[in-house]
Amino acid sequence: MKKFIILFASGLLALCACGPKADIDVPGPGPGGDTTHVDPPAKPELELPIPKDGYKIATLWIDLTANIQKLSNKSGVKKYLDLAQKVGFNGIVLDIKGVAGSVMYDSEFLLKAENLRGVQISSMDYDYVQYFVDECHRRNMRITLSTCVMPFDDPRYHTLEPWKDLFAIEYLPGGLKDIRQDHESGIAAFLNPCRPEVTAYAKRMAAEIVSKYDVDGYALDYCRYMDHNSDFTEYTHKAMEEYYGEKIEGWPDCVYTWPAGATGRTSFAAGKYYNKYCEFKAATITNLIKEIRDTVKKVNPKIDIEYWASAWWPLPGTGQNWASPDKDRTSTMWWGTPDYYKTGFAKYLDIFQLGAYTSTLEGTGTESIQGLIIQGKSLIRKNCPMYGTISAATDGKFKMADACYMCLKETDGLMVFDLSHVVGMNWWSEIKKGIMKYRNEFENN
Repeated sequence: MKKFIILFASGLLALCACGPKADIDVPGPGPGGDTTHVDPPAKPELELPIPKDGYKIATLWIDLTANIQKLSNKSGVKKYLDLAQKVGFNGIVLDIKGVAGSVMYDSEFLLKAENLRGVQISSMDYDYVQYFVDECHRRNMRITLSTCVMPFDDPRYHTLEPWKDLFAIEYLPGGLKDIRQDHESGIAAFLNPCRPEVTAYAKRMAAEIVSKYDVDGYALDYCRYMDHNSDFTEYTHKAMEEYYGEKIEGWPDCVYTWPAGATGRTSFAAGKYYNKYCEFKAATITNLIKEIRDTVKKVNPKIDIEYWASAWWPLPGTGQNWASPDKDRTSTMWWGTPDYYKTGFAKYLDIFQLGAYTSTLEGTGTESIQGLIIQGKSLIRKNCPMYGTISAATDGKFKMADACYMCLKETDGLMVFDLSHVVGMNWWSEIKKGIMKYRNEFENN
């Protein structure tokens, strides 16, 4: 196979359970590889999750580490939930396991956070998660609990079972490297999603959380591979052979090689198995999401499975194929395979949060929120509700009110990331303008 030199934008990369193929329940081949046409809905209109106020959901995401100083006591929680409700938010996504790997609740098998941004968690005089749940329900606000599934960057996990042998191995210009020793990725040390022990952990964590807390949704964050550089353990090699039913020689160079003089993480020469490697990773993540979904629904079928991902699709290196599995859009792409499209996991979600994190509002291309929403609708194809999600971490020129309105008007809901940025940029009044514009139109139609 002809080798390609691939140059990926580093910003894209930053955004950016193994079972047999039969584990992916997919329809027959789609009609073709057109990636620009906006398709008609594949399903009838979905029944959207609607809170008691009757409006579409406008959600505020609360990152764990970035906000813990504001929320280290009950008065802080009340203050910011009151502010959120006042401007029109009727939903909260609460991060309870960040990239460090520790959690904000008493777990039977995961370490509880000890110190975050100088806050001693053990000194807090209330149950952080339960108090949020109670206060949201008291306000008739929807609440989703979110976990960073794959990252475990806390050094305490480096020597504790069962994590020490489950981290990913990267293939970088200098050779194979334990991801825990990679200080340039900018995210955290990820577990290897391919390992059955990792699938078991993810399912156990999900079951534990939804059993302990009466919530509306469970969100999967960073439920993916870090990027195209991982995983290259021998376990993944053997699992990939099992997946395809063939011997794969020359690992890892059969996937890709590094040209002479290559540095960093963004340039490589694709090998014979690179395309199949991308499909294998996507199948791994899709199977993992399906198993987590099945686990949660057994505990409480009313809890929604939610997933956030970057709107800049496709991201084959991360294994995140959040599109519908009923249309082939990728077999004509240089990294595609005839079956890659079948790994789409939209049908396993109850809510997809489209990460349209750009400061450009209007336009038909994928440089704008509007263009990303158009593309997202075409890819999801009504397999699940899709929320437009925007970042508040932008300059004061960002049209925040218009962005909030556009997401509520053109998608099934809104998510704003995150509380710390809203506070830092004082976006409250602009967010209120956007939400109220949508609500006024809703009431008058």
